[in-house]
Amino acid sequence: MEDKWISDRNKIIGLGENSHRKSYYPELQNKIEELEASRKNMDTILNSTSDGIIIHDILGDILFLNKPAELLLNAELGDNLTVMDISATQNNIDSLHDIWDKVRNDNPQTIEWIVLQNKTRKEIPVQISINNTFWNGLDVFVAVIRDFTVRKEYEEKLLEAKKKAEESDHLKTAFLQNMSHEIRTPMNSIIGFSALLNESDLLPEKRKKFTSIIIDNGNQLLSIVNDILTISTLQTKQDKVYLESTDVNQVLSDLLIIYEKQAFSRHLSIQLHRALSDKESVVFTDKTKIIQILTNLLNNAFKFIHEGSIEFGYRLIDGDIVFYVTDSGIGISEEMQTIIFERFVQASDFVMSNYGGNGLGLAISKEFVDLLGGKIWVESDVNKGSTFYFSIKYLPVNKEPY
Repeated sequence: MEDKWISDRNKIIGLGENSHRKSYYPELQNKIEELEASRKNMDTILNSTSDGIIIHDILGDILFLNKPAELLLNAELGDNLTVMDISATQNNIDSLHDIWDKVRNDNPQTIEWIVLQNKTRKEIPVQISINNTFWNGLDVFVAVIRDFTVRKEYEEKLLEAKKKAEESDHLKTAFLQNMSHEIRTPMNSIIGFSALLNESDLLPEKRKKFTSIIIDNGNQLLSIVNDILTISTLQTKQDKVYLESTDVNQVLSDLLIIYEKQAFSRHLSIQLHRALSDKESVVFTDKTKIIQILTNLLNNAFKFIHEGSIEFGYRLIDGDIVFYVTDSGIGISEEMQTIIFERFVQASDFVMSNYGGNGLGLAISKEFVDLLGGKIWVESDVNKGSTFYFSIKYLPVNKEPY
């Protein structure tokens, strides 16, 4: 009798190998199938969302994870995790209970949080929306978790772009103010000493001296205008590289002659180092750009040195000609060495106010070196001096340029 009851019971409720579920109580069977279909639909919805969903009790023990939550946290329900286990230490963990109290008082909360992956302990920024409900007879919290990694990266990029824009605006303002000074100074000299030349009783020696001052200031003004025009053509990508046969040794010798006079007048030592023979030093490159780069670097060396020596030249390293200009001047701080080649940048406001210049020389030099396919960098110690380097490909004239 008992065996028959067990068999009939199994048939009614759908148990056993010989179940005839659809043969007994069809309405109950339909309800069971509807509930199973509803459960499957709910599982599909919960697991198809892009957000992770966590259900945990009032103590923080995790009772449910949907598939996106498992992937985000690298965890499974069987890991027996708590909310505290997946929270990074920089979060205000103590605030959780206050947040949960607000949620239980019908005040859903949305917070930004840092969660930890279960096994890798990787930190992931997220946004969590928390609600309170009953689930399987328990008072629980439902936390919908959205990965904010991409958004945080985007926000950081925006903040960095904003910072750079503000810095650029500050630099441009300082540049324009300084440029105004740089242009006015030689212009005032030119106008003032030109007026003095009109004096009929001017002695020949003074006339010669005033004329020299006018020429020097005219050249200074021309240099400023040339820098502005050059940076403009570089910014609009109009400047091109023109390769020609260039005697590097001769270029450096010519520069030495030009700067020896200045070094002598200031009681400085200047030396030139050449690594190749005159025949080997004839290469394919843009001669004009090489001269301007070296001129900019030498001008900087003379500007920021009070005593000591300057050395310039080149070495052949791994198929590159590496030019250098070394001085025993004021040096450049480590933090400024990374931005010194940007437009409108000078080593400091002190440098700008005490040494002048328009802040374009190194930027132009870098743009030229980039066009030539090389690199430019600096090594420097404050109050000890600096060495500027730039490299170009060694293309001797007995080989075709590439």
